[in-house]
Amino acid sequence: MDNTPKAYSYIRFSTPEQEKGDSLRRQESEAKKYAEEHGLTLDESQKFKDLGKSGYTGFNRINGALKDFIDLVDNGEIPKGSVLIVEHLDRLSREKVSIALRLFMDLLEKGIQIVTLNDHQRYDKSSIDDNPIQLIISITLMSAAHDESLKKSKRIREALEEKKQKLRNNEIKIYSAKCPLWVKLSEDKTKFIPISEAFEAIKIIFKKRLEGKGSYKIEKELNSDPNVWKPPVSPRNKFGGWRDSYINKILRNRKIIGEYQPHEMKTKMITKNGKEEERTIPVAKGDPIKDYYPKVIDEGLFYKVQELIKQNGKFPGNGGGGGNKDKGSNLFTHVVKCGICGSSMQFVDKGIQYLICDSKRRKNKVPITIKKDQKVEMVCTAKSVRYDEFERMLFENFYELDITKLLPDEDETTKLKKQKENELAKNRHELEELESQIDYLTELLISNRDEETLERFDRENEKIKVVVAQLKEENKKLIQDIEDLTKQRDTLKKQKERIKEVYSFLDSGKDEQERINRRFQLRHEIQNMIEWIEIYTPKEENEKYEEKELSIIKHKARKTIDSIIIMFKVSKTLLRGIFVTSDGVEVISRRRTGVHK
Repeated sequence: MDNTPKAYSYIRFSTPEQEKGDSLRRQESEAKKYAEEHGLTLDESQKFKDLGKSGYTGFNRINGALKDFIDLVDNGEIPKGSVLIVEHLDRLSREKVSIALRLFMDLLEKGIQIVTLNDHQRYDKSSIDDNPIQLIISITLMSAAHDESLKKSKRIREALEEKKQKLRNNEIKIYSAKCPLWVKLSEDKTKFIPISEAFEAIKIIFKKRLEGKGSYKIEKELNSDPNVWKPPVSPRNKFGGWRDSYINKILRNRKIIGEYQPHEMKTKMITKNGKEEERTIPVAKGDPIKDYYPKVIDEGLFYKVQELIKQNGKFPGNGGGGGNKDKGSNLFTHVVKCGICGSSMQFVDKGIQYLICDSKRRKNKVPITIKKDQKVEMVCTAKSVRYDEFERMLFENFYELDITKLLPDEDETTKLKKQKENELAKNRHELEELESQIDYLTELLISNRDEETLERFDRENEKIKVVVAQLKEENKKLIQDIEDLTKQRDTLKKQKERIKEVYSFLDSGKDEQERINRRFQLRHEIQNMIEWIEIYTPKEENEKYEEKELSIIKHKARKTIDSIIIMFKVSKTLLRGIFVTSDGVEVISRRRTGVHK
């Protein structure tokens, strides 16, 4: 077995221009050279590169390749003792010292060694403990890197502010070459030129919206018309063409009437995964600059459409885009999935309300099972589902549902609880044993302070701490599982009663606003109780895909629905549900896997 420590190279630079120079080649070759000279195996199968990514804003730490590296360390795929090679400490971070130092120390605490090629320093937890000067030097380097970036950022910000002021004073015509899709920069870089086909397409969008058509209908009409310009394929639009979300953005975008809104970057604290993080976000600064871009439409038409959007958006939950005109009409938002391909079912109102598979609607090819363990990329074959039929079918079965059938029986519940309690007791006993070992090692260290005893204490104590942390984490889960098993029956019954109560008063509100509020309340209760719902639509005889997991019974009683599966949130580890067809209801169960399929 090869016990040679593995090394990983992390490369970062801030500007795309550096990629055209020697920075990338230099950092790669130096990392390889260091690994060879020090008997390390450089893992080149995993590339950790943040090219053109800022270490000053922390992008590499939050969303970049550095975060990928830390995640692999956290889940054990990169083992303790591995070496992270960087050109300089500032490649890891140029953030404030308090943030950069926390990142640096966290990596060392997780057993990762850090090597800096510029000064051939090798940092690990022991070296920092044995030589505090090394830590002081690292903090000094972090501080210098942040100060340098801070000064650079200040100079850039001042230069940009001066440029914006020149723009406001009409001393320059163009602030940046960046521009919306419907214009392009002239060859002499002095003005923006309209793309006539794109202008015509946007005029059509505003005209159709003023006629009362929603964004989804406009999307469909524009994409089906071969004579209308369409947005090209891009990183944000992988298939090209019009999308209702982009149409909604255009309908509100003041660039359409020639305005440019200057921004400044501000830091803001946000909470993510229970931790506070500092983020830099753009904030509007000053009044918009008029006539910066060529006008696509006149201001009168633009403001007429804004008024229409405002009127449509007066109820909660309505985006104002004119698509669904959502007033809580769809009680199953973010819950209903297509049984054939697993895509979300979108709510569409065409006078009659439907649920439509999103992949089918967009004609995207998705993996579909045609035989056991065999999938083919194809457009989903699911039919549109009448919403009223689906809602009626679901609530008819829900009212008759015996909640106790979703739960393990009393004997099974008692058995599961006993099993969890035994595991918990075993873990607690192990923790007591480990605490005794720590006490023994501590007494040994006090009575004998030689180097060998100290090394043994550090080595054994580190191992014990890891096991203790694992056992404590397991115990938390076991305690939660026992609590879930105790409360699950009452919790599900209460949820069912709340849904029944709200549903029974759904249409009896004194006015439209109260009825809308009740639908939103019911939607919330459904999302609390139901993990997901799959809808299977009838097949044509010539279609060859295979139903998953359960045999679907064909029947003619419903026009658009063959069967549905409803999975309830029974516990943090278990889903129980019902499989509904015209033939009856069958209880099924699945373990949670993080995805609905």
